[in-house]
Amino acid sequence: GPLRVDDAPIAATPIAVLRATMRDGCIGETRSALAARALSRVACTTEEREALERIADDEARHAQLAFDAVAWIEDTFGDPIRDELGRLAIDSRG
Repeated sequence: GPLRVDDAPIAATPIAVLRATMRDGCIGETRSALAARALSRVACTTEEREALERIADDEARHAQLAFDAVAWIEDTFGDPIRDELGRLAIDSRG
């Protein structure tokens, strides 16, 4: 049936979506892909290695989707998104 979103705690502004996509998708999924790939190299069994490689590939696809979404958000919403991306880059340098 239909998904009720009227009482969901989601901030759906383009900048909020950008931030969540960067944090959860670009960064989180990339970290997960790298961790699974590293673990696959020290796996104890073939089955474990193959499962971790599948997980790494899947997480890498999720990360790519997030990067593609960020590009779409930037193309669609323009300067405010580019400004926020610049702020995020500065913030990440500490």
